[in-house]
Amino acid sequence: MKSAVFQIVILEDNRADLHIMRHSILDAVVDCNVIAFSDGAEAIGYIDDATSIVPELMILDLNIPGVDGPSVLNRIRGNPRWSHVPVFVFTASQSPGDMARAKSLGSDRYLLKPMDLNGFLKFGRDIKEWLEDRARISASGF
Repeated sequence: MKSAVFQIVILEDNRADLHIMRHSILDAVVDCNVIAFSDGAEAIGYIDDATSIVPELMILDLNIPGVDGPSVLNRIRGNPRWSHVPVFVFTASQSPGDMARAKSLGSDRYLLKPMDLNGFLKFGRDIKEWLEDRARISASGF
């Protein structure tokens, strides 16, 4: 069995958002494996596991109960195996404070959750384009 080319980890506590995020990415990105967590503590356990697959991208929500998104982002940036992983914050929060905090913790992008299905489908296509651009750049030696 051929393994997926791209690995993506998602941290999202809203089941409906997680379901549509996963499917919009898998519909757009053919060679992709999505690993999803709905709890920050589970995500940190995966990040700290020396045998875990380090993904090409981490997508996380900021506002989750318990161990929140900023705590997970901080853990990613402090983990030598994961510190280089691009992290996209994907949230409904338009708070300037949340945006500033995400940036200060090292997020690579701050994306607002769409309000409809078409917006989520576009999100999947945007992720595909970003992954393909990143692969092309990497293949060219940069």
